[in-house]
Amino acid sequence: MESKRTGNRELSFASNVDRKQAIALISYHVTCVLPESKNEMIQLLAEDVRRQVVKEIKDAKMFSVSADATPDLSRNDQLSVVCR
Repeated sequence: MESKRTGNRELSFASNVDRKQAIALISYHVTCVLPESKNEMIQLLAEDVRRQVVKEIKDAKMFSVSADATPDLSRNDQLSVVCR
C-alpha cells in the first residue's frame, strides 16, 4: 500500500482497490479545501491512473494509440489520446 501526505491528511492507495472506492474514501476522509490540497489530491489520483494505464499496456500483447486534437472555444488545442 502506498501512502502520501497531503496537508495534515494521509491518502493511502492499494493497487487492488477499485477506483470508485478510492475516490469515495478520499472524498470521505479529506475535508481540506485549500487549493494546494486539491491540486495535490488531483496529482495523486493522476499518478495512480497513469501507473494503472502503463501496467495495462505493459501486460497487453498488443495495443494501439490514437490521438486527435481540436481547438476549444478559446482557440486552445485540446489533445485526446486513446490507448486500446
